Amino acid sequence: MASPTSDEILEIFEELNYPSANKLRAALIKRGFKARLKDVEAFVKSQTPTQLFAKAPTYQGKIVATRPNERWVIDFIDFTAEPSQNFKYIFLIQDIYSRKLWAKATEEKGSDDYIEVLESLFADTGKPTEINADGEFDNRTFNRFLSRRGISVRYKQGRNDLATLDAAMNNFKKMLKKQMQEKNTKEWEPLVQKVVKAHNNLSHEALMAGADPNDAYDESNKALQFELREEAGRKIAHQNAIVERNQKNVQDNGAFRTYIGREDIRRRGDRPQYSGEVKLVSVVEGNRVKDASGNVHSLTLAKPVPRETDSTTINVRLAGSEQTENRKRDLMMKHAKALKTILRGSGWMYMSSAATELAADNPSYKSDRGKMTFKQFVVLFQKCSKPKRQRVAGQPRSGRGAIRSQHNV
Repeated sequence: MASPTSDEILEIFEELNYPSANKLRAALIKRGFKARLKDVEAFVKSQTPTQLFAKAPTYQGKIVATRPNERWVIDFIDFTAEPSQNFKYIFLIQDIYSRKLWAKATEEKGSDDYIEVLESLFADTGKPTEINADGEFDNRTFNRFLSRRGISVRYKQGRNDLATLDAAMNNFKKMLKKQMQEKNTKEWEPLVQKVVKAHNNLSHEALMAGADPNDAYDESNKALQFELREEAGRKIAHQNAIVERNQKNVQDNGAFRTYIGREDIRRRGDRPQYSGEVKLVSVVEGNRVKDASGNVHSLTLAKPVPRETDSTTINVRLAGSEQTENRKRDLMMKHAKALKTILRGSGWMYMSSAATELAADNPSYKSDRGKMTFKQFVVLFQKCSKPKRQRVAGQPRSGRGAIRSQHNV
């Protein structure tokens, strides 16, 4: 039984429409070839179709803290579609170590609103060493506030950077809706602290021995603190092993493709998940890789490929059908023009503020939008408004929660 040549493998690979390594090996053996799985896997991984249509990356690490108040995560729950009196948001804070939550209903989500909440919380509980947040918080006022208090900040880069709070937010909203349903009310603001109290007194799967967040946050419980810190150590070791493995993988290959799947649309298996462009590895530090052009990428979102791999042009659509997108664009055009008018008046705005003003001035906006998020709406009309490219003093960093007017609709 002879081994196939590279040309023979490629011919069968293309004939069978780019199958997996196991299926390709089975086909080779069926045709009388000798085929080692290791060799076939190396061949398949080097092929462009396999790289482009590889599965979307999954987060395998752990979000870890080793003591209470070491790391907090913050974000807003958006209730602009169903406000309670004048309240449209819930500012949520989570201590990662204990999973303890604090929450406060707010009328807006500007820096003054959440800084006031944090100041009050610092006075009651002490301040954290580090705060993790979405990019919309990255502004001069907030960064200065944290710097003056000796608190470091880490803004979201990977899709799962705020995963512990994302899970808590989903559960919080569900608990709040249960309360609203039971009490037959649409006014959620008076129920926020009741839900916070319930969450902090319920056992949490991330903790040990049926402990609840209040238990874990209490440093006087020495036995539980010992167990939790032992577990944190194991999680850190697990995280370090994953980072080291990813570092070695991308360094050994010498190049990578970047994840191009979008968070604001549903993932589909019939579309490429990784970029046509191949980037060469320059430097690998921690969970980041710098390409030859000096751009930094998350290792979690990088698909290592052999250094000799060529870039390619992606010829298939990366979003929904063109007909559906065109119909939606036609329906939303009047709202895009209204948004442009709003932005012209201010020059730039937080996305949340722009969305609120647009909905207030255009009664049909929400019904026309359907399940489309405001971010999807902005992306659909990138010629009308798009993320800022230059940072101006006192304004958010580019692409992080702020939009400005463009002159071509």
